[in-house]
Parts: sequence; structure tokens; C-alpha cells
Amino acid sequence: MELRTVCQGLPVAPLCAMHAGVNTARTPTPCPALSVVIAAHNEAERLPATLATLATYCKETGLECEVIVVDDRSRDETLALAQRSAPELAVRAVRLAGRGGVGMAVRAGLRLARGEHVLVCDADGAVPFACLPALRAALRQGYALAIGSRRAAEGGILARQPAHRVAIGHVWRLMVQVLAPTGVRDTQCGFKVMTGALAHAFAEQTHCRSFAFHVELLLLARRLGHGVAELPVVWRDQPGSKVRVVRDALLMTLELTQLCLASTWVRDEPWRPWRALASTRRPQLGATPVRPLP
Repeated sequence: MELRTVCQGLPVAPLCAMHAGVNTARTPTPCPALSVVIAAHNEAERLPATLATLATYCKETGLECEVIVVDDRSRDETLALAQRSAPELAVRAVRLAGRGGVGMAVRAGLRLARGEHVLVCDADGAVPFACLPALRAALRQGYALAIGSRRAAEGGILARQPAHRVAIGHVWRLMVQVLAPTGVRDTQCGFKVMTGALAHAFAEQTHCRSFAFHVELLLLARRLGHGVAELPVVWRDQPGSKVRVVRDALLMTLELTQLCLASTWVRDEPWRPWRALASTRRPQLGATPVRPLP
């Protein structure tokens, strides 16, 4: 049985080939160890620093990777800067044909990813790439998805968000716990590593446009029977967030409700929201079952 389609009324925007670009300073490897997917909208100020930091990390560690930047119809120089900011990286910069939202941009990038492992991270570089080896190690242990968590033991927030966004985050976690429990404590951290197979499955079987795509990814992994590793990362809030508090909150709530309706049949037992509210269980690495990868 296939995962039910959600958000069916939202149009899918194809990639605009005329705006696709490849940084040719470095030829991509036929099958890189890692693909890095970054969705960007008006990130001309923050994206170059993130790409430069990634380039330094790859040089110091010898990591061969490809970078896929998907421009969600930015009005600034995001696309041009993605192509030229880090000439030592193999960067593919593409642009959506219409404004599709962060979820659609991530899916477009995952469709292009060729790496054995795929990292989805934010354009602001809030999580240092030094956290990457621990997550990739979890995939080698048999997990299909490893997520960075600010709320896991030993994780931390070095610079907090504004108070209103912290409050919204608390409300969102409660809503997820009640409507679409995922078994993890931090669904929204923008630092997730998955196998190439799961990345392609996510690109084809999910539909959320908003930041609710994080929850949809976790639900898909559960639907496919994969284990999810939640590992601590350090995180620093970066100025210049592109989150539109009211509009994005409304769309995320709508899509979370649709995910709840679409995934109810996946549950092992009937949906009992009062149990979710009363639950204080804190899953650790290995709390979700591991299915050996083919």
C-alpha cells in the first residue's frame, strides 16, 4: 500500500532548465559519497558563507561531495552566488519554475542527488558540518535516516531564536506529538542525513510544501519500516530567517492535519491523542526498529 497523497490541491512546479547551472571548476564524481541539498529563498546574504564553510570542511577531511542548491524563485542574487561562491565545490544550482515552498525545493534537490548518502541542511549553516560524521556513522550501522537534534542529550543551542519563535516551536512540538507522532524530540532541525534510496523515495512519495516536510520525511521512514537515529548537534540561530511566522504557521498546521489524516492507518493502534499528551518517553538512538538495508 502506498502512502496516501497529501496536499493534493497544491501545484507542483518543475525545475526551470534555463536557470540550471553547474560550477565547472570541479567535475562531479560519478557517484559521490555525499550529496548536500540546500533549499534557498532570498539567501544571498547567508548562503555564500555556508558554501565556503562546507568547502573548507571538505578540503580538511578529504570528503568528496556534490552540492545541489535549489533556488525557490529568489528575488535576489541567490542563484548566481550559489554558482560562483565556492569554486572548489561541485555545485549544481537550479531554480524552480514557480514559487513552490521549502518542501518542494528539497524534493527537487533530492531527485537530482546521486550520492550514497544525502544531507539536507539549511542555507544559514546553523549546524556545523563537524556534526556530519556521527550522523553518517549511524547510517553505516543500518539506519536509513539520521537526524540532528537540538533536544537530544548532549545537544545544545548556542544562540537562541527570538522569544516568539521559541513559543511557536513549543506549540508546534505539541501539535506534532498529538496529530502525527514521530517518536523523535526535534523534528524541525535542518540537518538530516539519509540513504540515497530513502532520498529518492521521499522525492517521489511526499507532497508537503511547507516546513512540515520534516515531519512527512519521518513518517515516510516509519511507513517504510526504517530505523531513525536522533543524534545531538549544536545549533546557533542565524539572523535573517526567511520564515514568515503567520503564513508559514498556517500552512504547516494545514499540512500537519493532512498528514495526520493520511497516516492514521499506519499506526500500530488507534489514535489516542490523550496518550500522546501524557507520554514523557524520550527515545534514544536505537529506539526505533532497524531494518537491514538491501
